[in-house]
Amino acid sequence: SARHARRVCMATALVAVCRLSLLDWTSVDRAAAIFVPTLTLEVVVSLASSAEAHLFYAACAAANKAGQEEPRVAGAAEGEGGAETAQYSAALSVWQTLKVLKPYFWPSTGKFQEVLINRFRACMTWAFVAFSKVCSIVAPIFLARATNQISDLLKEGPGPHSMTSDIITNLVLYAWMILLSKALKEAQSLIYIKVQQAAYIEIADQTFAHLHNLSLDWHLRKKMGNVVRSMDRGIQAAQQTMQYVFLYLFPTLAEALAVTLIFMFHFRNARLAVFVGFNLFLYCYATVKVTLWRKRFRSATTKHDNELHDRLTDSLVNYETIKYFTAEEYERREYRNVVQKFQKYSMATQASLSMLNVLQQVLVNFALAGGMLLATERVLKEHGEIGEFVAVNAYIINVFTPLNFLGTIYNMVVNAVVDMHNFGQLLAETAEVQDQPDARELDLTPRVSVPIVEFKRVCFAYARQPLAKSIKDVSFAVHRGGTAALVGTTGAGKTTVTRLLFRFYDCTSGQVLLNGQDIRSVTQRSLRGAIGMVPQDVVMFNDTIAHNIKYGRLGQDGKVSQADIEKAAESAQLAQFISTQPSGYDTVVGERGLKLSGGEKQRLAIARCFLKDPPVVVLDEATSALDSETERRVQQALEVLSSSRTVIAIAHRLSTIRHFDEILVVEGGEVVERGTHDALMASSGASDRYRPMWQRQAAGILDETPAVAGVAA
Repeated sequence: SARHARRVCMATALVAVCRLSLLDWTSVDRAAAIFVPTLTLEVVVSLASSAEAHLFYAACAAANKAGQEEPRVAGAAEGEGGAETAQYSAALSVWQTLKVLKPYFWPSTGKFQEVLINRFRACMTWAFVAFSKVCSIVAPIFLARATNQISDLLKEGPGPHSMTSDIITNLVLYAWMILLSKALKEAQSLIYIKVQQAAYIEIADQTFAHLHNLSLDWHLRKKMGNVVRSMDRGIQAAQQTMQYVFLYLFPTLAEALAVTLIFMFHFRNARLAVFVGFNLFLYCYATVKVTLWRKRFRSATTKHDNELHDRLTDSLVNYETIKYFTAEEYERREYRNVVQKFQKYSMATQASLSMLNVLQQVLVNFALAGGMLLATERVLKEHGEIGEFVAVNAYIINVFTPLNFLGTIYNMVVNAVVDMHNFGQLLAETAEVQDQPDARELDLTPRVSVPIVEFKRVCFAYARQPLAKSIKDVSFAVHRGGTAALVGTTGAGKTTVTRLLFRFYDCTSGQVLLNGQDIRSVTQRSLRGAIGMVPQDVVMFNDTIAHNIKYGRLGQDGKVSQADIEKAAESAQLAQFISTQPSGYDTVVGERGLKLSGGEKQRLAIARCFLKDPPVVVLDEATSALDSETERRVQQALEVLSSSRTVIAIAHRLSTIRHFDEILVVEGGEVVERGTHDALMASSGASDRYRPMWQRQAAGILDETPAVAGVAA
């Protein structure tokens, strides 16, 4: 009701302004002639107000419907494990969001000379924008002067007249100002291309680094498809915001304000200035309000677009599983449903844009007709100059012509606002694990009687399960060159222990020491550079074998020769396989290494470790899913890798860790047994865990399903 009352008051005020501007109530004989156009304007304004009210009522209904649907969507998400789509835990303030756009105003990436050149280009861009608008504003004044001079010549009498120098000068200046305005605008676009490129690279680089700086827990909780789309759309939105808001919209609004002031002070036509200014305000107000209403449709379209891509990606990634269960029709049906929802909201977005365009055209034509009537009345009634009429006509057309595209621009701006909001939330995320301000490089100098790896009464609980400790009072030590194994059922907490060692998480209490140094006091880069990893599920890049092996040292000095790669492959017993490939080391392994077998991927991971040459190696069930022959080859490579290095192994096949210095049996996040293989086999009692596991495996009965790497208890 309050909104409706405000709309009625605004419509009434608008009609009053129209009446006061267009009617001269002292001239009774002309009242009838002006009554018809005035009545027409009132009808147009009433229709526009009614259309606006209808749009907002429809928006309220859509908002209520969306509010009722949202809890069901949220409930479904929680039922599926709380998977998050594009929702983040924090958001940037308006000032912080504007700071994201700083590279477009003041680039900072590149060599010193490139930075200076790009900053000069940015300054020239804004100068050209300003001069272009000044020329556009000044040009109609010269046209008005030329028109007045022509009118004065015609008043002198009939007959041919000679072209005066003043007329020629003003016409040339008018044409020159128009040409200069267009030329400066195009020059601004040309110069700003390099600034846009530098800013795009800077924002993309900073965002990429920010994502890799976030914690592992954050990455495990997010859908990377949504994150990547938020990043791509956010970077594009930053570029569109600069192009359409700061380089187009703001200069256009500044020009409109300047024209209103010219009407007021140069032509001294207060009624025309008030009328045009009010219509500009009404036009912008209506456009902004309708655009904000359209924002919800854009948000819904983006949401269903994410769901569409997630469904498509999930289906293609799980192609083999779909074939196993002949679920092609089910997947097709589900995908079609998602596409239909996306199209529904996409059509609503387009329909709302059409409604906005109609409303804008009504307001623009109303302003143009009313302004020309006022200018005509001034010329005829107050003996004004004909040049003023021509200038007013040119000014109104110049001001409102760019505003014809305001709907399209605001459509892009709305898209950018939504995308920038998601992008800002992404940038606002903070890493849970960060280097301390005084963090130093890890010192690996051998120390007498100091274990190279030591856990001291370590406890840990995941943030999403703060009351359930995943690691409870775990303590063990491994000396340089020693070996330790973690065994236990899936979900016992073995992988969590290794993640704490890599400092993907910080323990809630206790200490994790590497060479006698608390890992929280050293840089993460130096810590992880000292530890090698051979996971159960080896991740491959869709690149050559050589590149995938070389990746083991890219995070350090990055200097890797072909001889180093071949030596690492030989040590990992992979060279013979590579020699059988048509392209040798240049063979592309395919996405996620699908062209390689499990054993070949394991040996490639071992080759990475050889190339990295770390003092500590973590083996995460590296042979649990291999056949006997492949396991033998991988085991031989692991034995070579483990010699002279400290090894911590997560073992499924107990035979592979039989000769380890210490075996830790982990259950429920606690170390329930520890000792050598012989000591654990010699013990007997109801609480024994290791001996029954060994006996079952010796009898050919697997104690557990191989744990999937990356699943932590």
